[in-house]
Amino acid sequence: MYMYICVNIYTYIYIYIYIYTRTTFSPPSQATNFQGGWALVCEQLPYACGAARSILLDRMLDPEGTKGDDRITVVFVGEGGAQNGRMAECLNAAAKEKLPILFIVIDNGRAINTFTPDVAANNDVYLQGMHYGVPGIKVDGGNLEQTLKTGRAVIDYVRKDGPAILQVHTYRFQGHSPADPEHERGRKDEKKWARAEADPIKLFEASELAKGLDLESASKAVKAVVKQSLDFARDSPAPPASLAKELEYPDKPDTDYNTRGVSADAAAITTRTTDPAALAVCEAYVADLQVGLYKILFYFKAFVHGRIILFVPLPICIAHTIAILLHDDCALYDSPPTTLLYAIHHTP
Repeated sequence: MYMYICVNIYTYIYIYIYIYTRTTFSPPSQATNFQGGWALVCEQLPYACGAARSILLDRMLDPEGTKGDDRITVVFVGEGGAQNGRMAECLNAAAKEKLPILFIVIDNGRAINTFTPDVAANNDVYLQGMHYGVPGIKVDGGNLEQTLKTGRAVIDYVRKDGPAILQVHTYRFQGHSPADPEHERGRKDEKKWARAEADPIKLFEASELAKGLDLESASKAVKAVVKQSLDFARDSPAPPASLAKELEYPDKPDTDYNTRGVSADAAAITTRTTDPAALAVCEAYVADLQVGLYKILFYFKAFVHGRIILFVPLPICIAHTIAILLHDDCALYDSPPTTLLYAIHHTP
């Protein structure tokens, strides 16, 4: 499945990792169905809708093999980024097809380095789905128990009924990136307060849920994993400069895309991922278009070789040729050029 939530020590560990790593990008992982991060604002949303649609496609193509399939797609976006038009576009698509997708809105009051209220008419992103019939709810991200219970209820809804929005209100302890100064627009006092009063880890440690848990051991284990990851990144050799070009342009610089054929398994992929009846209709339509194109080329070639009287202007010939293709069974037309074309069309 794409997301798993449970009330246990692992949830605490995940939050701990997030706070301590302070990372804004994670590499994709096929083993965990994690797609990675994107650089552009809201670019991840259309991809997430595609991932959700692939779940429905799997169920449609293999009803027996996907019985009991409870997968959903979870996508994260900031409350500032959610003002982007992609959000509206994807909410519409998700609602129209009842996609199993959960939009998690991380509401920390900042759109990069801009105060979100300065650019948003309404910060309650969870209400954006009302126009499309997509329900939403807002939760206090500093309250672990409340967030878990609400998250579980919302995920159950997505599995059964389709898309939903979960807006999580929180605080950003650091700047948007390492380049942001610690005081960031006079927020120094606010950050001191947030670390003391709104840190979800500290709030959890002081709650009843934390009693009986060996949090010290969990903290040491998490810090060890973080340190190991940082050491690996620091000690790894720098990638070659040529890698940037290879990632941006995976094909050779002299690749001619007009002559490059499709992949060897293209037909198999199409057959496997397309409804047979719909594919048959599409192939029949393409065949008809090809026949019509051959007819047009035939008449044009006939014109070039002098089989059509030359005093008939070329545009008129082409236009009436198309008319004959559309009305192949008609005997006569009003204008002389058409009559000439009709005679040629029916001449052995």
